[in-house]
Amino acid sequence: GGLLILCRPNLNPAIVARDESFIAIKTIAAHFIVFYFNPDYAIEDITLSVTNALSYTHPDIPIIIGGDFNCRLDSGIRGTKLCSYFNNLGFICINNPTEPTYISPQGESLIDLLFIKYPGSFPVDLQTTTVSINPIRKHQRV
Repeated sequence: GGLLILCRPNLNPAIVARDESFIAIKTIAAHFIVFYFNPDYAIEDITLSVTNALSYTHPDIPIIIGGDFNCRLDSGIRGTKLCSYFNNLGFICINNPTEPTYISPQGESLIDLLFIKYPGSFPVDLQTTTVSINPIRKHQRV
């Protein structure tokens, strides 16, 4: 496993922070933060790590957060708690709750999540994400 952010050079990307669970970059357009958490991470530890990562952002710049949070939106309390945490910070989860993001022979789940926060009002109507299915990969592109 690992974390990856691909960014066009004309956006002037710069890594502003990273640790074992996230990488944060700033561009001329937005902050991007990607996360990975093992399934055994407590939800309180996840929100603490997200709070830490957000301390490297500026409130007047859009923030896009994504990653494998191992907090299912399609079942269980962890996903509900995580979404409530992000909603309280002004983020919107744009995952389609009917499309799994993790597909394996053992089953499917919605654990790869995408959250957006835009200062002021959003400049466009947000649509939910779509998942691009790749049968070779377990984690799908969102």
